[in-house]
Amino acid sequence: MNLREELLKDRSAKHILKIVAYIGNNPSRFRELIKIYFSNEDKAADRAAWVVGKCADEHPGLPAPHVSAIIRHLTKKNLPDAIKRNGYRVLQFQDIPEAAKGSLLEQCYAVILSQHEAIAVRVFALSTAYTISKDFPELLQELILVLNDILSHPHSPALLARARIIKKDIKKLPESRS
Repeated sequence: MNLREELLKDRSAKHILKIVAYIGNNPSRFRELIKIYFSNEDKAADRAAWVVGKCADEHPGLPAPHVSAIIRHLTKKNLPDAIKRNGYRVLQFQDIPEAAKGSLLEQCYAVILSQHEAIAVRVFALSTAYTISKDFPELLQELILVLNDILSHPHSPALLARARIIKKDIKKLPESRS
């Protein structure tokens, strides 16, 4: 299958799921897909982003070798929302390299607090910030401040719901962490 051609052929959910099934848990096919995700071809990259997100949902280990590259890619300016949304969507369930945690957390906070970012991008960045913070009590305290700020102001239902879920998850952590 020529992935680029298939991605451009049809953008229906049914077709996207067909591509996800083709990728399966195959690292070389996923590597081919991630190259398109990183490309500058807006239409193909946007559709590849959707497939990357779905593949990561089904096979969480598949993106692991590409985490650092995804983090670097998300620092680029003027990325389409689909690229950012699915990048953070993937990162929320990945082990983040120690060296990248600080800069990625700062990046997540910038996205979360930006009124110019799409809601879904902000929601997935919030989950990624939680993933990074949950093992560090001092970072959790900072995240709790951000969550309280979100919950005390009018925001979209999706952002409010995610903030409440994360706050509830924090309360379930052992006392030594929260």
